[in-house]
Amino acid sequence: RVWLNPETMRIRNITPQQVYAAIQSQNMEVSAGYVGQPIGSSADNDFQYTLNVKGRLSTPEEFGDIILRVEDQGKVLRLKDVAKIELGSAGYGVVSRLKGQPTAAIAVYQLPGSNSLDVSKHVRARMAELAETFPAGVKYNVTLDTTDVVHDSIDEVMKTFVEAIILVVLV
Repeated sequence: RVWLNPETMRIRNITPQQVYAAIQSQNMEVSAGYVGQPIGSSADNDFQYTLNVKGRLSTPEEFGDIILRVEDQGKVLRLKDVAKIELGSAGYGVVSRLKGQPTAAIAVYQLPGSNSLDVSKHVRARMAELAETFPAGVKYNVTLDTTDVVHDSIDEVMKTFVEAIILVVLV
Protein backbone atom coordinates (compact mmCIF):
# COMPACT_ATOMS: atom_id res chain seq x y z
CA ARG A 1 0.00 0.00 0.00
CA VAL A 2 1.23 3.44 -0.89
CA TRP A 3 -0.22 6.26 1.21
CA LEU A 4 0.58 9.53 -0.55
CA ASN A 5 1.14 12.65 1.54
CA PRO A 6 -0.76 15.44 -0.29
CA GLU A 7 1.08 18.27 1.46
CA THR A 8 4.54 16.85 0.69
CA MET A 9 3.47 16.18 -2.89
CA ARG A 10 2.30 19.78 -3.25
CA ILE A 11 5.61 21.09 -1.89
CA ARG A 12 7.61 18.75 -4.17
CA ASN A 13 5.34 19.60 -7.13
CA ILE A 14 4.42 16.04 -8.06
CA THR A 15 1.03 14.59 -8.96
CA PRO A 16 -0.53 11.21 -8.14
CA GLN A 17 -0.49 10.44 -11.88
CA GLN A 18 3.29 10.94 -11.98
CA VAL A 19 3.70 8.66 -8.96
CA TYR A 20 1.49 6.02 -10.57
CA ALA A 21 3.47 6.19 -13.82
CA ALA A 22 6.78 5.83 -11.97
CA ILE A 23 5.54 2.80 -10.03
CA GLN A 24 4.19 1.22 -13.20
CA SER A 25 7.37 1.79 -15.22
CA GLN A 26 9.77 0.62 -12.49
CA ASN A 27 7.80 -2.42 -11.34
CA MET A 28 7.74 -4.74 -14.32
CA GLU A 29 9.42 -7.95 -15.29
CA VAL A 30 11.26 -7.90 -18.60
CA SER A 31 13.73 -10.12 -20.37
CA ALA A 32 17.30 -8.90 -19.95
CA GLY A 33 18.49 -10.58 -23.16
CA TYR A 34 20.15 -13.80 -24.19
CA VAL A 35 23.38 -15.72 -23.58
CA GLY A 36 24.75 -17.92 -26.34
CA GLN A 37 23.93 -18.16 -30.01
CA PRO A 38 20.70 -19.25 -31.60
CA ILE A 39 20.62 -23.01 -32.18
CA GLY A 40 21.81 -23.85 -35.67
CA SER A 41 24.00 -20.74 -36.01
CA SER A 42 27.57 -21.00 -37.27
CA ALA A 43 28.97 -20.73 -33.71
CA ASP A 44 30.21 -23.84 -31.89
CA ASN A 45 27.75 -23.51 -29.00
CA ASP A 46 24.31 -25.02 -29.48
CA PHE A 47 22.48 -23.26 -26.69
CA GLN A 48 20.72 -20.03 -26.00
CA TYR A 49 19.43 -18.96 -22.58
CA THR A 50 17.05 -16.12 -21.85
CA LEU A 51 18.17 -13.94 -18.96
CA ASN A 52 15.57 -12.53 -16.61
CA VAL A 53 16.26 -10.00 -13.92
CA LYS A 54 14.19 -9.24 -10.88
CA GLY A 55 11.71 -6.62 -11.92
CA ARG A 56 8.67 -7.06 -9.71
CA LEU A 57 9.09 -5.26 -6.42
CA SER A 58 7.87 -7.03 -3.31
CA THR A 59 8.91 -5.19 -0.16
CA PRO A 60 7.97 -1.72 1.10
CA GLU A 61 11.67 -0.79 1.03
CA GLU A 62 11.96 -1.71 -2.66
CA PHE A 63 8.90 0.38 -3.49
CA GLY A 64 10.25 3.25 -1.40
CA ASP A 65 13.36 3.38 -3.59
CA ILE A 66 11.37 3.99 -6.79
CA ILE A 67 12.74 7.12 -8.42
CA LEU A 68 10.04 9.68 -9.16
CA ARG A 69 12.40 12.18 -10.77
CA VAL A 70 15.87 13.67 -10.59
CA GLU A 71 15.68 17.27 -9.42
CA ASP A 72 18.08 20.18 -9.90
CA GLN A 73 21.65 19.55 -8.74
CA GLY A 74 21.05 15.80 -9.22
CA LYS A 75 18.93 15.32 -6.08
CA VAL A 76 16.78 12.20 -6.45
CA LEU A 77 13.12 12.31 -5.40
CA ARG A 78 12.03 8.83 -4.32
CA LEU A 79 8.59 7.46 -3.54
CA LYS A 80 9.48 7.18 0.16
CA ASP A 81 10.01 10.97 0.18
CA VAL A 82 6.33 11.65 -0.58
CA ALA A 83 4.53 8.57 0.72
CA LYS A 84 4.26 6.01 3.47
CA ILE A 85 4.69 2.51 2.02
CA GLU A 86 3.54 -0.61 3.84
CA LEU A 87 2.33 -4.12 3.21
CA GLY A 88 -1.40 -4.15 3.57
CA SER A 89 -4.72 -5.43 2.42
CA ALA A 90 -5.70 -5.32 -1.23
CA GLY A 91 -8.88 -3.51 -0.24
CA TYR A 92 -9.93 -1.48 2.73
CA GLY A 93 -13.72 -1.64 2.42
CA VAL A 94 -13.85 -3.01 5.96
CA VAL A 95 -11.67 -1.64 8.72
CA SER A 96 -11.09 -3.64 11.88
CA ARG A 97 -9.54 -2.08 14.97
CA LEU A 98 -9.13 -3.14 18.58
CA LYS A 99 -8.06 -0.56 21.14
CA GLY A 100 -7.04 1.75 18.30
CA GLN A 101 -4.77 -0.80 16.60
CA PRO A 102 -5.40 -2.35 13.18
CA THR A 103 -6.50 -5.97 13.40
CA ALA A 104 -7.60 -8.87 11.26
CA ALA A 105 -11.14 -9.76 12.29
CA ILE A 106 -12.13 -13.40 11.96
CA ALA A 107 -15.68 -14.55 12.61
CA VAL A 108 -16.34 -18.19 13.51
CA TYR A 109 -19.83 -19.60 13.09
CA GLN A 110 -21.08 -22.93 14.30
CA LEU A 111 -22.64 -25.40 11.89
CA PRO A 112 -26.34 -26.16 12.26
CA GLY A 113 -26.86 -28.91 14.81
CA SER A 114 -23.50 -28.40 16.51
CA ASN A 115 -23.06 -27.59 20.19
CA SER A 116 -22.03 -23.97 20.67
CA LEU A 117 -20.19 -24.72 23.91
CA ASP A 118 -18.10 -27.43 22.20
CA VAL A 119 -17.38 -25.16 19.23
CA SER A 120 -16.23 -22.37 21.54
CA LYS A 121 -14.02 -24.73 23.54
CA HIS A 122 -12.40 -26.19 20.41
CA VAL A 123 -11.86 -22.80 18.76
CA ARG A 124 -10.19 -21.42 21.90
CA ALA A 125 -7.98 -24.53 22.19
CA ARG A 126 -6.97 -24.30 18.53
CA MET A 127 -6.23 -20.58 18.79
CA ALA A 128 -4.00 -21.23 21.81
CA GLU A 129 -2.08 -23.80 19.73
CA LEU A 130 -1.76 -21.44 16.77
CA ALA A 131 -0.67 -18.54 18.98
CA GLU A 132 2.56 -20.40 19.71
CA THR A 133 3.52 -20.04 16.03
CA PHE A 134 2.57 -16.36 15.65
CA PRO A 135 5.38 -13.89 14.89
CA ALA A 136 6.64 -11.78 17.79
CA GLY A 137 4.14 -9.09 18.74
CA VAL A 138 1.15 -10.82 17.12
CA LYS A 139 -1.62 -11.78 19.54
CA TYR A 140 -5.20 -12.92 19.30
CA ASN A 141 -8.15 -11.75 21.33
CA VAL A 142 -11.70 -13.07 21.54
CA THR A 143 -13.89 -9.97 21.55
CA LEU A 144 -17.30 -11.62 21.27
CA ASP A 145 -18.29 -15.08 22.41
CA THR A 146 -22.02 -15.72 22.38
CA THR A 147 -21.55 -18.81 24.55
CA ASP A 148 -21.02 -16.50 27.52
CA VAL A 149 -24.80 -16.03 27.52
CA VAL A 150 -25.27 -19.81 27.35
CA HIS A 151 -22.96 -20.27 30.35
CA ASP A 152 -24.87 -17.59 32.29
CA SER A 153 -28.18 -19.27 31.42
CA ILE A 154 -26.91 -22.65 32.61
CA ASP A 155 -25.68 -21.06 35.84
CA GLU A 156 -29.10 -19.46 36.39
CA VAL A 157 -30.89 -22.76 35.72
CA MET A 158 -28.62 -24.54 38.21
CA LYS A 159 -29.18 -21.80 40.80
CA THR A 160 -32.96 -22.02 40.30
CA PHE A 161 -32.79 -25.83 40.53
CA VAL A 162 -30.91 -25.66 43.86
CA GLU A 163 -33.41 -23.10 45.20
CA ALA A 164 -36.31 -25.36 44.15
CA ILE A 165 -34.77 -28.35 45.95
CA ILE A 166 -34.29 -26.27 49.11
CA LEU A 167 -37.92 -25.08 48.97
CA VAL A 168 -39.19 -28.66 48.48
CA VAL A 169 -37.15 -29.85 51.47
CA LEU A 170 -38.42 -26.99 53.64
CA VAL A 171 -42.05 -27.59 52.74
